[in-house]
Amino acid sequence: MLLAGKSDAVWKKFGVTGAPTLIFVDPTGKKVGTGDRGSATLIKQIGETLEKFTRAPKWSDSVEAAADEAKKDQKPLVVVYRDAKPASETALEAFGAQALAEQYGKAVWVQKTLDVKSDEAKSLGISAVPALWIIDPRVDDAKTRVLKKIGLPKPGAAISKELASVLKSWKKSSTEAPAEEPKKE
Repeated sequence: MLLAGKSDAVWKKFGVTGAPTLIFVDPTGKKVGTGDRGSATLIKQIGETLEKFTRAPKWSDSVEAAADEAKKDQKPLVVVYRDAKPASETALEAFGAQALAEQYGKAVWVQKTLDVKSDEAKSLGISAVPALWIIDPRVDDAKTRVLKKIGLPKPGAAISKELASVLKSWKKSSTEAPAEEPKKE
């Protein structure tokens, strides 16, 4: 909150002519939008701005919905297996790192709460959470569809580097022309 007279340089920088004025500013100090004075419109604007500038993936509601979306959009599926313990919460903080933000739109993201003692965890071969798996939704075979398994916690930059590597190979494999079938004589 900046008051007139005490912050005139800031008011001038952002072109403020009266109060109250709401301005959305990104972490670098750049103006990215202005807020409306009506409460319903302002709530909507805050939500839209947060969605646009938040440093976190857009998490899907379920693994099934995420898999369908990934298949439809021809993107890899990133599944973050977690539990309700503090280690999982700490690991998820890495997804707020700026270094990882450029990867969010390149994949479909979902969190899956998993008890490592469950039959599901055992069938997947997961013995520790949190963990991040990058999955090819185009492949039905469970053994070959996992492109990469990343143990967490790791810094966002390290996750970004590994994810970028997988996404680069994904892009290459999805743009290659399918092999021609041999001609029948």
